[in-house]
Amino acid sequence: VSICKFRTSSHNLPIEVGRYNGLEQNKRFCKMCTQNDIGTELHVLFKCNNVKIVSLRRKLYEEIENVCNQFLKLANESKLWYVLSCCDKDITNKIGVFLSEVLNLHKND
Repeated sequence: VSICKFRTSSHNLPIEVGRYNGLEQNKRFCKMCTQNDIGTELHVLFKCNNVKIVSLRRKLYEEIENVCNQFLKLANESKLWYVLSCCDKDITNKIGVFLSEVLNLHKND
């Protein structure tokens, strides 16, 4: 469910919540970190420096590296494609858990 929400932008990240609230796109900042970056899907997956998200991301990346040993060397856009289209059932489940936890963190912010 979390992967579907993420893929269809049916989530509570600032980029979408701000749109619903009429906030200009350049003001939809991630409130979870200190980077003053727009809270997009790419931001959450690759850049957010929130301690909890960094820890979750590191764990996920280690799992992915066990299956795709070149993952960390990919450009972020390629990593995004891999994450959203992975066919490995175990990795897909771990991606879903990661996204669920991240979206729950944003729900509470």
